[in-house]
Formats: sequence, structure tokens, C-alpha cells
Amino acid sequence: MAATATPAQLPGTCTPSLLTIDGQPVDLAVQGSAQGALDNGDMQVVPCGPDAKGITLAPGTHVVQSAAGHSTTSGWNLNQLVLDSAPGGGAASAPSGSSLTATQAGPAPHVTVTSTHVDSQSARVQGASSPFELVFGQSINSGWHAVATPGAGAARGAHPVDLGTPRLVDGFANGWDVTAADLHALGGSTFTVTLRWTPQTEVWLALGASAATLLLCLLLVFLPERWRAPIRGRLPRWLRGTPSLGLESDGEPEIDVLHSALHPRFGARKAALVGLLTGAVSAAVTSVEVGAVVVVLVFAGLLIPRARWVTAAGSVAFVTAGACNVIFGQAAHHYLPGSNWAGSFVHAGNLIWVGVVILLADAITVSTGERPPRPTPQATGGPSPPM
Repeated sequence: MAATATPAQLPGTCTPSLLTIDGQPVDLAVQGSAQGALDNGDMQVVPCGPDAKGITLAPGTHVVQSAAGHSTTSGWNLNQLVLDSAPGGGAASAPSGSSLTATQAGPAPHVTVTSTHVDSQSARVQGASSPFELVFGQSINSGWHAVATPGAGAARGAHPVDLGTPRLVDGFANGWDVTAADLHALGGSTFTVTLRWTPQTEVWLALGASAATLLLCLLLVFLPERWRAPIRGRLPRWLRGTPSLGLESDGEPEIDVLHSALHPRFGARKAALVGLLTGAVSAAVTSVEVGAVVVVLVFAGLLIPRARWVTAAGSVAFVTAGACNVIFGQAAHHYLPGSNWAGSFVHAGNLIWVGVVILLADAITVSTGERPPRPTPQATGGPSPPM
């Protein structure tokens, strides 16, 4: 059978799955070039069917929500939506979806990106003879901070200008007003603007702390016992109190990850309290349903040692399922790289978070409930056997 030729234009089928207002679907049709759609280009949506003549909204608050682009119900990403009405609130004379006349812009300076890093971008501005708006075409976020630095040949007394945090421009982007006073302080029409993503500093600190913790764990695991003992002796008592769960024949400690003869330390009431606290933390980062499952797992693990098999296997299973979701999803849909790539794998992130909180439940079970009893002194009054 011969394949049907690709049409030049999209059929413009009226669909109610792209947009809802207060939970009620709005009929929209996607228009544009079929080849442009296949190339992931920009398309236009226009109201159709019963909504073709406009939508009437009552006074008050309304919730406008677009469908998730990665869902199987639509396949479209609705990136920008313009709500318009005539003066006084009536229906606009131009139908929704038509192009509006753009405001005539004045002379604009020439901006050239000079460097791009993980947490910053720099651009050289030339020909800035009058105030202008510097626009960074990413979604508005107060985490961005801009500083302008005088360029070569700046007037005497020129100094850097802190442009601060952005304001909303173009309905989505970051914008900074570069005023006449700023241009005077910069001492010329040529200067450099550096945009820095300030929350990244906290990320670097967290990564450094994680790396230091991992290094300490590796040292404590692989260093000989005679070297580990001085390090362990300097740790707080609550960190030194991790007991061994058995003794080998040569008297060296033996750690059994999933020992079946562990000694629960808490009763049902305290186990329920620890489970509720752990579940509350888990619910804060995932969902109430997952938090409830964690409550049950911690409670059971503190009272029934063999129940730890569920948390140990469950954490590995969920993390593995999330990783497979990313691998097979990318292979099937070929998502384009970019800042929105991670948003294509929302379900994978949820699966991995569930695995992480179940692992947290297992750690809580180990640290609070599974402690062997202290050895009793020998009847002869001699010292207790080494642990």
C-alpha cells in the first residue's frame, strides 16, 4: 500500500483537549504548515466550534489551564496564550487568534552573546545611545541577576551598574530597564552585561557537602580498621553508635544488610510515631498517598524485621523503573534537548522520588529500631566480649 502524501497545511481539526477555563474545555484548532509541525515549529491556535466567536467570563477569578504537551491526549505544547477584549470588557472586534499590530520600537542597540556557562551568560552591548529594555528570552524568574560593566574606552569615573532582578516582559520573559542614568554611569554606549543565576550557589554548596560526605563514607568503608578507629573516635556519639549485627569467627565486626534476627527497640506506639513523622516528610516531597505507604513501611519495619525486604526491594524497583522510563521514553519519542527536556519525564521523576522516600523509610528503620541489645557481662565478672 502506498503511503499518503503529507498535506501542505494542518487540517485544523477542532479539539477540546488543549485548553480549559475553570475546568471546562475550550474548542481550539491548530493551524499552520504540516511540515513546520513535523519540524517542531511554531503553530497558531484559534478558537473554533461554539467558542469561535469568543468566550464570556464572569467577574472574579478564573483558572486557565493548558494540557501537558507530553501527554498522549494532545501531543501539542501550548506555549503562549493571549487573552484580549475591547475597551470596557466587551468582545474585541478582531477575532481571537488574529495577529495584533506590534508597537513600533525605537532604535535598539546591538547585543552579542560573548559567553555562556552553567550559571551565567555575558553579552556585549554596542550602540546604546538611549534608554532601552534588555530582554532575556527565558521564563521570568527572580533568581536571575544582571550587572552591567563599562567597556573599553569608557569615560572617566565610569563604574559598574547593578541592574538587579528582572521584571516581566512579553508575557513570559526576563527584562531589565537600562535607563539614561545607567548609561551615564557606564560612561559610554558600549558595555558588558553579565546575567548570573544566583540559586546555583546553593546547588554548588549542596554538591560540595554531598561529595565530602561520600568521601568520608568511602574512607570509613575501605580504610583499614587501625586507621578508621581514630576517625570514628572523633565523631559524635550518635554517629559512633552504629552497631555490628554479628561477629565473624576472627572477632572482626560483620555487617549484615538484611539480617533476619534483628532486635526491635520500639513498641507499637513509638513505631507509629516514627512512621507518621517519616510519612509526613515523604508526603511533602511526593504525595499524600506515597506518604501513607511510607508510614506503613516504617511501622512494619520497626516491629517486623523481615518487613525491611519490602523497603529495600521497593526503593531499587522504583528508581530502576524511573530510569527505564527515561531511556525508553527518549527512544520512543525522540524529545529534543533543551531546558524543557526534563519536563518530558514527569512520571519518571515521580517514580524516582518514590524510590528515594522508600529508601528514607528503610534508613529510618535501621537507625531507630534495629539495635542489638548490649552484651551482658560474663558471670565471672570479666569484661564483655568486644563489639
